[in-house]
Amino acid sequence: MARPFLPMTGQWRREFVRPRGPEHVPAPGELAPDFTLPYARLITSAAGPQIEYGRTITLSALRGRPVVLNLTRIVSDRFFCPHCAPQLDALRETYQEFAARQVELLVVSSTDLEMTSFVAETLRAPFPVLSDPEWSVFSQYGMGSAMGVPLP
Repeated sequence: MARPFLPMTGQWRREFVRPRGPEHVPAPGELAPDFTLPYARLITSAAGPQIEYGRTITLSALRGRPVVLNLTRIVSDRFFCPHCAPQLDALRETYQEFAARQVELLVVSSTDLEMTSFVAETLRAPFPVLSDPEWSVFSQYGMGSAMGVPLP
């Protein structure tokens, strides 16, 4: 099996994501797996744009409201998943449409809270970017080892 090359470090990694719990892809109509994660997002105030970070969001607290959940692999400030970067741009550009329809938009990042804060600021994300460095939510939603995604 080929070893993935990560441009952020220039190092070869031999590890792949291993399940951190039972991987199960929720079926349509099935209750979504719950999670609580810290987040960062850009808020605009009279003092100008600021990063809000460190608070947590629990998915079950949003029950009864429509939620769009985007799982994004972000390895560093210089390396986004090539499919995720355009998705994040599109989500940022259409965020007001989600908000107008009272749809919660949550982006789950594979980074720690410090990097997640940097990413939220870089993306100018008005939506919460949640920090999941342990890949627990990725695993709960059937992503991770099943996809052969390398660990950062």
